[in-house]
Amino acid sequence: MKSFYLMLLILVYCDASIYHICDDSHFEIRSKTGYIVSPDRLKLSAPANLCVVQFENPVSSGSIVFKFNHFEVYSSDSQCSDAFLSLNGKRFCGWKPSRQFCSNEKVITAEFSPFNNSFELFYEVFDQDACTCFTETNQRCIFPFVYNSEVHHQCAGGNSIYNPPFCATSVDADGVLATRGNCNMSLEACEQKCSTDSGLECIFPYEDVATG
Repeated sequence: MKSFYLMLLILVYCDASIYHICDDSHFEIRSKTGYIVSPDRLKLSAPANLCVVQFENPVSSGSIVFKFNHFEVYSSDSQCSDAFLSLNGKRFCGWKPSRQFCSNEKVITAEFSPFNNSFELFYEVFDQDACTCFTETNQRCIFPFVYNSEVHHQCAGGNSIYNPPFCATSVDADGVLATRGNCNMSLEACEQKCSTDSGLECIFPYEDVATG
């Protein structure tokens, strides 16, 4: 019966490579595109223990981009403490994430708490860096850049539909924006995050030592 479901799945995915995350501890990705799936997507029963697997990037200087086709991993809190999919230490839980996950690492470690949770990731391998923020016209963003006398370490704007997030595509000798483009917000690298004036990412939650 398992082989029957697997044959159906291969037909649905048009013979793309399919990696079952709880099937082995190490995979060498051999195709430029494919799927990484949880046991339920193959109609298999989920093990009760944490699944840990390493995926090896076939391109030493390239990137792997993961897109969440299906994702239902429900945790009791927003920190994904008791149910999660982790990719190189970054935990995902809840409903389908809107962002992609990109990595330039040679080996990607995935951890998954499978019981009553499921996901389907589509992956694509690129021969060059795909983890950098690009514009919607595929121009590489330049960070940091100066705009309106402020230093920006990520895409600026985005406060209205008339001012979508943008980045510098060229700067002058002082780092001031010369030309710009709209950021491709489907890329994780373009995500606007809380940061300090020096470009360090904010950490939440935190406790103010002064107030206790």
